[in-house]
Amino acid sequence: MSQNISFKSAGLEGRCHSGKNSDGFQRIMALCSKRIDLNFPTADKLRVPVRSNADAQIWRSGSLTALVVRDIMLDISNWYLTMVTVASQLVTSDHPVAVSFGLRDSIPSSVVRESGMEVLKWRNATLTSGKPSLSIDGVLRSTTVTPSASTPQDRSYPDHSIAVIGMACRFPGADSVEEFWDLLVNGGSMCAEMPPERFSTKGLRRSPDGKLKFYGNFIRDADAFDHRFFKKSSREAASMDPQQRILLEVAYAAMESSGYFGTQDAARDIGVYLGACSNDYNDNVASHNPNAFSSLGTLRAFLSGRISHWFDWTGPSITYDTACSSSAVAIDAACKAIQVGDCSQAVAGGVSLYTNPNFYQNLAAASFLSPTGPTKPFDLRADGYCRGEGIGLVVLKKLSQAIADGDNVIGVIAGSAVNQNRNCTYITVPHGGSQQDLYTKVARQAEIKPKDISYVEAHGTGKTPTTISS
Repeated sequence: MSQNISFKSAGLEGRCHSGKNSDGFQRIMALCSKRIDLNFPTADKLRVPVRSNADAQIWRSGSLTALVVRDIMLDISNWYLTMVTVASQLVTSDHPVAVSFGLRDSIPSSVVRESGMEVLKWRNATLTSGKPSLSIDGVLRSTTVTPSASTPQDRSYPDHSIAVIGMACRFPGADSVEEFWDLLVNGGSMCAEMPPERFSTKGLRRSPDGKLKFYGNFIRDADAFDHRFFKKSSREAASMDPQQRILLEVAYAAMESSGYFGTQDAARDIGVYLGACSNDYNDNVASHNPNAFSSLGTLRAFLSGRISHWFDWTGPSITYDTACSSSAVAIDAACKAIQVGDCSQAVAGGVSLYTNPNFYQNLAAASFLSPTGPTKPFDLRADGYCRGEGIGLVVLKKLSQAIADGDNVIGVIAGSAVNQNRNCTYITVPHGGSQQDLYTKVARQAEIKPKDISYVEAHGTGKTPTTISS
């Protein structure tokens, strides 16, 4: 409305791109024939070529209204064919550039990689009566550019190095990698009290009302899941831990970003290595009568198993629980598995969602949680940490193989290692000497000097101001 654009919700729900919509299509077209304000000009009036999603053909004549409605309601989309066709026209230019509008990446990364074109992602385009205007901040240059630009050139890496060739995430305030980057750049905080739709924080048996504040950083729509896409019945989906559900969605997005779906001879020996330390949903399922899906929906082994089974992968599928370090340990294990040949690629990362108050109450009783809200690292006011949800996955492959395959290399893991603290401190308190030993080991593996490291992850724990972790 701020751009003088009038709109009205059509209230349409249900499936699209289905032949079963034929009757609805006929009724909509009958309505449009009686209302001139519901009709577009004919296709021959288009100033730029517009292609069908179904067969990638350019619309040259006929009712544009009928063509658009049919494309949405009846015709099955072949987006890959459409993008390949468009890309084949662009690559004839010296510097092919494509522009992607919207919050989702609409151009498959495999098409971008094979065509060598550059992609500009427009997130905040301002619509006007003339040409679209766009601020510099609205343009996000795609991380998927030409193969030569994605190959590490600035330094040599050890032979054992692992490439990150794809990634996806769901974090508080960010449903994609791009949104998460924007959140970091803007320094935003997503700390809030427990959303009322999650679970009640009042009238709890183990914590008097008002004594415990359920602060945290929570993802959006934790209960949403496209069960039909993943071929699950609604009954099975209801018994599935939301961690399982969203992991399937994020794993699909991560593999899509790696170009997996555009490769006809895609590998099958892909491993899945996940970190997870909570199993909240088991208590929720246990409050109902048991069914055939109760165990499969709550056992942590199926966090990784669901992904492997859905993709028909044969590589190792393992879930790790090492508390706060679970996802990092899982990524280390994935790197080791690729290095020794247990799998050619791996999906690795972690998940954490909160669906009942029990773990909150246990942590608060042990004085882990900050009673005042956010974690305060490097601050004398530090009084505990604030819980945060999230799902983050990376797609890994040996660096030398990724370069040979022309993959888009997003990052390189030149060294990783895991150890356990010595018994010189309480079990939840890091031991400096053990941390230093691990840090030195990883730096030696990566063939770099500690002084050359420009980024170190800081982990806020308990009542200590902060600890440095490698």
